[in-house]
Amino acid sequence: MTRGLYAAASGLINCSKAMNVTGNNISNADTTGFKKDELISKTFGEYLVYKIGEEGSSQVGSISLGITGDQICTMYEQGSLTSTGRSLDFAIEGEGFFNLQTPEGETVLTRNGQFCLNENGMLTDTSGNLVLGKNGPISIGQSDFSVSSEGEILVDGKSAGTLLITCPTDLNALVKEDGSTFSYNAYINESQDFKGNIKQGFLEGSNVNMIDEMANMMQYSRSFQTASQIVKMMDKIEEKTANDIAAF
Repeated sequence: MTRGLYAAASGLINCSKAMNVTGNNISNADTTGFKKDELISKTFGEYLVYKIGEEGSSQVGSISLGITGDQICTMYEQGSLTSTGRSLDFAIEGEGFFNLQTPEGETVLTRNGQFCLNENGMLTDTSGNLVLGKNGPISIGQSDFSVSSEGEILVDGKSAGTLLITCPTDLNALVKEDGSTFSYNAYINESQDFKGNIKQGFLEGSNVNMIDEMANMMQYSRSFQTASQIVKMMDKIEEKTANDIAAF
């Protein structure tokens, strides 16, 4: 009886984690460059059940010891590209990430190319992090500029630098910091050559499918309710059993 209670309780915990992950995906459905997460679950293991009789043993079924959320994985499929007509909006078509330098000097990666210019004419993201080129932060000033498909920025016909695009060999090694930025250890995770295109005047939307996420939320919610009812039922059985034993 206790084994069944533990199995149902593990289902409650797993469904709660899955609903949190799904809820975060839904809340970031409109976040530029957001990559959805998925909870990967696994069972604690199953054991075969045998009936032992005079003629030997025969298998009658199996017992599961419950389920647990093993890890949260980020899905890196590309989101749809939307034209904005804004010269400071960039989108990566293909694999790769823009590089940002935080005020603390750390480098983070992002697919969110919604950039702007600070008071010094430096290219930054909306949080003030500097956008990095192959030779450091990029200075544009207040002049008109254009961006080639390879990421070279031309100001008044002269090169102001080329966007640094990182293509990690192991995406699973990235650590999501917030909605659309990731930490990256260049000493551990090597980068491949950038083979995609930079599109100026476009932004990449999230790769969240709202229909799928809402369906998942309903499924996890129903599973949570079912597991909750099982826990309550088994708790009442345990209570009745304890009372009956005490009566003798």
